[in-house]
Amino acid sequence: MIKPSDILEREFNKTLRGYDPVEVRFFLEMLADEFKKLEEKLQELEPLERKIEKNKNKNVEEIMKEATEKAARVVFDAEKVAADALNAARKEKSKIEDSIIELKHDRDKLVHALKQVINSQTNLIKILDDGVNKFKKDELNSDSSIQDA
Repeated sequence: MIKPSDILEREFNKTLRGYDPVEVRFFLEMLADEFKKLEEKLQELEPLERKIEKNKNKNVEEIMKEATEKAARVVFDAEKVAADALNAARKEKSKIEDSIIELKHDRDKLVHALKQVINSQTNLIKILDDGVNKFKKDELNSDSSIQDA
């Protein structure tokens, strides 16, 4: 098989009444480029040709069977990926729900502690208020006993 390099490297004998060497070289370079493009196209088409040859002997039922099997494998793989993603999402959901429960428990503990603080402060205020009222009452009583005397 002729290669583009064979065309480019080809040398011709020079004669007195021969062709113009520049024109010949230009034509050979152009021919080598076209030859290279044809080789590339042939390399692209050869796998397709093999596939056609392979499928040539198969009937429609075999081709459909292979396509159905391939589709089933694709669906199976997609379902597996989807199931894995769903399981990961469920695990994440469970973690989030656990965190929510823990936060609610912490909130309830905090509310209880705040209620205790509020109750103790309320009791302290009541005690102080009672003490102030008693002091005022005692003071009034002592003022009135001083005035009576």
